[in-house]
Formats: sequence, structure tokens, C-alpha cells
Amino acid sequence: MVHFFYGETRDEIIENTSLEKYIQIQFQEALKYRNEIETIAVIRDGIDEGRFLKVVEEEVQAIKTAAKNLGIDAKFVVFLINKKTNARHFQINKESNIITSMPPRSFISFGTRYMFKQIFMTAHRSITGTAVNTLITLPHDEIGISKAEGQEFLLGLCYLHQVVNAPISIPTSLHQADEIAFRGQYLYRKMYPPYKNYEREKLGNDELTRLLNFGDSLIPGTRYNA
Repeated sequence: MVHFFYGETRDEIIENTSLEKYIQIQFQEALKYRNEIETIAVIRDGIDEGRFLKVVEEEVQAIKTAAKNLGIDAKFVVFLINKKTNARHFQINKESNIITSMPPRSFISFGTRYMFKQIFMTAHRSITGTAVNTLITLPHDEIGISKAEGQEFLLGLCYLHQVVNAPISIPTSLHQADEIAFRGQYLYRKMYPPYKNYEREKLGNDELTRLLNFGDSLIPGTRYNA
């Protein structure tokens, strides 16, 4: 099910009430196809290190509340993804002494912050320049996932692109979410062009979501974001 909802701009943390409301809709849809949800993996990007704790305390708590409202007793694991890092890793061919980017499907566990559960992932192959390493942080883990299990899980998600069969640089679910959010922003700007003077008051976020969201359409059965 494809679902986006509107919220306040320029705030990295999603408003709890809206998140709980619309995540509960997602859970209701998921329960149509399975009897029980035992584990929920939250994969989040667009967050700086200063807000890691707020994601766990506010956003994850809102998701837990939505699950509890539907009688879902699931354990949570949270992955925070950051592609915009200054870290670069290379390998040296000892025979030719040539320095190259890390090969696809590489993971690096050294050089991370002290007391943080972090790894660098290079899932994709660099076409031009050097490969940008994706930093993965595990701030919350209720299932005791091992480092190898986490790496295998996230790398597998990088293979789900709708056009290519090679891995992309971040989990495909994040790429899809970014594209869906971009489309929501595009629809808003078409509805309220910045150069136009409005004679009527702008709609609220819930009304905008009801009007412009396409979660109930046939779009999920098509290639809508690749």
C-alpha cells in the first residue's frame, strides 16, 4: 500500500499524532494478509546524530502505540541510514599498487563512533568517482539482531529496485519513500503555486492528505517510483 501524509515543513521529527494515525492504517492493511506481526523493522533516513534519541523516543513510540491499538505485540529494531557522510573507504591492490573504491556488497565496521552500533555499507558499484559509504546506525534493538544478520537484511533490501537487478546504494524501501514524498510535494506545489495569490484559505494537513494521497488507488500495482 502506498501512503504518504502531509505534515509541518522543516522539522526532521515527524509529528506523533499524524504518524500514529497513518501507520495504524498501514498496519490494518498488513493484517489483511497475515495473521500476526512479530517483528517490525523501522528504517529511517534524513536524521542527524543529534536527533537519534528523539526518533526512538517519539517516532518509534508512536509506531508502537499504533501497533498496540490493533493488538499487535511486536518487537522492534531500528536502523538509521545516512548517505550524506564525509567518509570514503578504499582498497589497495597489493600487486599493482592501485587504489580503488570498495567493491559492491562491502561492509566496514571500523572508524565508527565510540559507543554507537554503526557500520559503513557500500552496496552499489561506483560508476564515476569514488563510492560514497552509507552509514548505518542501530539505536534500538529488541530482537538481538547480530551484525551479520543486520548486514544481510539491509543488503537484501538494496536489490529490490524496480528497474535494475543490481544493488543500489541504500535500501530500496527508503528510495521508494523518498520518491513518494517528492510526489506529494509536487502535488502540493501544483495545487498551491508559490507565485499565486490565494482567495481561499489553504487546506489543513489531514484534508490535503485525504485529497491528494493515492494510497487507495491502483498505483501500488504499477511501477510508480523508478
